[in-house]
Amino acid sequence: MKTITTVMAASVMAMSAGAWAEDSCSPVKMADPGWSDIAATNAITSFLLEGMGYQVKVDSLAVPITYGGLRDGQVDVFLGNWMPAQQGFHDQFIANGKVVQLAKNLEGTEFTLAVPDYVYNAGVH
Repeated sequence: MKTITTVMAASVMAMSAGAWAEDSCSPVKMADPGWSDIAATNAITSFLLEGMGYQVKVDSLAVPITYGGLRDGQVDVFLGNWMPAQQGFHDQFIANGKVVQLAKNLEGTEFTLAVPDYVYNAGVH
């Protein structure tokens, strides 16, 4: 319930803040690599940005094209960087300063194949 209340409060604040948007910042161009979790993340972000008066454009783009778009100013936001799977893109675009990483939303996660204990104990290793 706390999460729902927080989301609702953020939504009300965003909808009441339509004067925040600057014409020079619209539309906000976001990339979607076709992953359901990023589609949901983009949808929430779009909702909040639109509530602040911004127009949002979400394009379906492959990850390499997304990073090139970030570098060239064709994409403003990518909310789907997965490490270490995208380490090469990080090194090519972020580590050398061509793209700015603003924040990490998850720390200490793993990108791996996994099974529940009972499956492992049944012999799937």
